[in-house]
Amino acid sequence: TATPASGPDAKSEASHRTRVEHLWFERFDKERDGFVAQRKLDTSRPRTEKAIEWNYVTFEQAIELGKKAGKPVFVDVLAFWCVWCYRMDYYTYPDAEVAEYLSANFIPVKIIQEQDRVGDYQKLMDTLKLRGIPAMGVFDAEGAVVHPISGWKSPVDFLAELRKAKGE
Repeated sequence: TATPASGPDAKSEASHRTRVEHLWFERFDKERDGFVAQRKLDTSRPRTEKAIEWNYVTFEQAIELGKKAGKPVFVDVLAFWCVWCYRMDYYTYPDAEVAEYLSANFIPVKIIQEQDRVGDYQKLMDTLKLRGIPAMGVFDAEGAVVHPISGWKSPVDFLAELRKAKGE
């Protein structure tokens, strides 16, 4: 007799993430000109051809991935309801320099509040000591915070944070 699976269905969770992202991106397409003008974003910066390959794993699994790769772990802590989290996905992460630097130097991980099954969301919020989301951080091979990053960042400002985390 087959036993039904008790864990989350990875395909279903990935589909849900895609649907939520699509809804936010439709909204951002409409507000793009105003947001870009308000934030004085440089629209001449190239967008990546190779998107960041996010890992949707537990924090413990993320640290293991970092150890195996010999890289620090970058964690983006977010929620489906967070407009600024999805602005990172829309405006910042697709920047060519951001995507290349983040992918080359870190293990990129997302911990989503609604899909967290082990309590990592709250643990990371407490560890990072940040008040709201998006809350991001770079962690070493032992899982210690190297550099917390709070709030939405433009591509240029985000790169500065990542370089600071790397000690550059």
